Amino acid sequence: RFIKRGVAQGSVLSPLAFLVVMDSLLNLFGGETKAKAFCDDFRLSVTGRTLSHMQKRLQKHLVVC
Repeated sequence: RFIKRGVAQGSVLSPLAFLVVMDSLLNLFGGETKAKAFCDDFRLSVTGRTLSHMQKRLQKHLVVC
């Protein structure tokens, strides 16, 4: 089967491609927003003065992803 995008599941390149994507995601965030990754889990946390401020900030980042 012809694959137009990505890496075939089970390919020797799959782990490398996954690490490149995760590293790119982690570098998108900074300041009040922190990104953490462990294995295949990804977490965003944010600090702020009000709940509304934090919700807007997280929503902005979710739209980017």
